[in-house]
Amino acid sequence: MKPFHYLHFLLPLALVACSASAPAPAPAAPVRVERHAAAQPAHRNLGPWVDAYVSGFGKHWGPAFRPRGYLIVARAGEPILQRAYGDPAPDADTAFHIASLTKQFTAVAVLRQVDAGKISLDASVRSYLPDLPEALQPVTITQLLHHTSGIADYTQSPKLEPLAKHPTPHAAVLELFVHQPLAFPPGSKFDYSNSNYFLLGMVLEKVTSQPYAALLKSQILDPTGMTHSGADGPTRRIDLAQGHSVHGADQLVTAEPDDPSVAFSAGAIYTSASDLLKWDRALANGTLLSPRTETFRTTPAKGDYACGVVMDSFQGVLYEVHSGAISGFDADLVRVPERDLLIAFLGNNDGFDSSRITRKVLKMILTERPEAPIEERPLGHFDATAGEGVVGDYRLTAASRQALRGKLPDPVVEGVSVAEVAIERDGLRVTHAGERPFHLFPAVVSNTYFTKGSGIEVRFGQAGFVLRQAGFELQYERADSH
Repeated sequence: MKPFHYLHFLLPLALVACSASAPAPAPAAPVRVERHAAAQPAHRNLGPWVDAYVSGFGKHWGPAFRPRGYLIVARAGEPILQRAYGDPAPDADTAFHIASLTKQFTAVAVLRQVDAGKISLDASVRSYLPDLPEALQPVTITQLLHHTSGIADYTQSPKLEPLAKHPTPHAAVLELFVHQPLAFPPGSKFDYSNSNYFLLGMVLEKVTSQPYAALLKSQILDPTGMTHSGADGPTRRIDLAQGHSVHGADQLVTAEPDDPSVAFSAGAIYTSASDLLKWDRALANGTLLSPRTETFRTTPAKGDYACGVVMDSFQGVLYEVHSGAISGFDADLVRVPERDLLIAFLGNNDGFDSSRITRKVLKMILTERPEAPIEERPLGHFDATAGEGVVGDYRLTAASRQALRGKLPDPVVEGVSVAEVAIERDGLRVTHAGERPFHLFPAVVSNTYFTKGSGIEVRFGQAGFVLRQAGFELQYERADSH
């Protein structure tokens, strides 16, 4: 399981999906919508609109920047739009790894045990896992669900990479984070951490006396009829899509899969578009949870994060959303209960941000207007002499570091606080601590570079560079400037 690469993938989503800096919309009671209940119809031109919008991806940059995967849009459980991308083309039953979308399944499994009286939301995690360090005694099940525990994220550990591709016992993963001090008093702040949901999976295994994959099947997959889903590893599925990654500047390559034992209950699930329809129906119809726990599932604690989903709104319409990225795959799922809508993209190119499609589809439906096709930025000429002049080590200025405090979790700020710039083919490579390097292409404007797909622009000056992305502006200075 690869760590979260905030600058490459998640910084554009940080204020939407992983930030406590903006006030959350008022939580709403779960909406029970019957299959034929009155709902706002999707615009009859949605298909052509989506096709026109998607046609811009890779038009000039090539196949590595085109979507690969399956898009489904459904209303009241009935598909109103389906599109397959890639060669070979997947279908509605093709399984994809969904990474952090796993968390909403884990959350529901926990809440089912709450309904059964086997788990208490207010209990300490050590009530179920007594061998954990005493320092974790204040951490409750609720705080794990809401990412307010203060526990370090194991996917940010430099020791994770040697484990990620091999079967790994829980104890080895625990060693990556359980002995680190809590970042803040439990319950006081939001800080997204995969470790929270890893621990929830261990709690589930303890109270059900079943391995995670087995309890997922008995508690969720079987009751909902999800037959193309599981968490038992890629070798078990003959209908699993092949994952891909963008290597270097623009080469699409077969991705080496992560072992599910490391992603576990934080990110090991695979599923299909057809199964996500069943998942959506189970949530809408109250098949899995009581009204009390369903309300809890969609009620945020700090900021906008509830239980495995982010609660957001667009033009007054509340929706729940989450994205996920793991080696070879990228997924995004949007549910709009009051419109009884499901929008999901299951992708098998981890270099393509699936939310670039799902969020635009959501906007098209709610505004009943098309979105202009993506315009790929033209490339400039790479000046090797100028490139050599900017090679080196950089650090985030004190002013930029301070500006990020409170907007992003402290570990994320630390992760982007230093940068190494090097020449890579006809462009530059930027590496941040704990992040996957990303390639910068030369723009037409001199001393300016950009990424294909993640919206980063970098402009170099005499003293350093400015990095812009999604409303953020970060100033970097040369590390040897003082």
